[in-house]
Amino acid sequence: LNQVDHVPDACVLVAEIEGMEEAEQTLDPDLYLQIFSNLYETFDKVCKATDLDKVGSLGEQYTCFVGLRNPATPEEAWRLVKAGLEMQAAVRHYAAKRGLAIYLRVGLHCGEATGACVDARAPRYALFGSDLIDITQGVCRAATGIERGVLLTSAFDAKLRLNRESKSPRRSTAPTFHVYKTWHGSIKTLSKRLGAAQKGSNEKGSD
Repeated sequence: LNQVDHVPDACVLVAEIEGMEEAEQTLDPDLYLQIFSNLYETFDKVCKATDLDKVGSLGEQYTCFVGLRNPATPEEAWRLVKAGLEMQAAVRHYAAKRGLAIYLRVGLHCGEATGACVDARAPRYALFGSDLIDITQGVCRAATGIERGVLLTSAFDAKLRLNRESKSPRRSTAPTFHVYKTWHGSIKTLSKRLGAAQKGSNEKGSD
């Protein structure tokens, strides 16, 4: 990667663990921190398995994306949705096993940004600009109460629906917080869609 990268079309996932502020009042501090460590380790494994780039984790919030090296494809966008659902499932399983009243809310958006490696002592990749992260964080906040399903902006929904004959996704000229689409499908159903998207991508490459 270059020191500063122009990212013309990235898809971003912001996930936040809801209920941890309340849990902090009753949990031992070491146990409280261990919960984050365990869950973020699981999220890292999900990102690796679905070939996503991690932006970072801060407090209750975890961010990852696709589209760094080339504009994000519909297949990559579906992988981001799949990752969000798998992260939610992992949190539900973890919470049920330990009697915790927590769940994961997930917001997804796509757009233009600038990326760069920051912090020379502990290098990590960060995205800046074009309100991409701010909007995605707003979508995540709006997902409060959605324990099974991710919240999408209209721009992200257009990316998912982009067929292989189109050259670019349909975009809202001014994406706002009040236009969303919610995916409530199962991971099994989503995997079928991922397979169909991958098949279309392969067919396009062979044209």
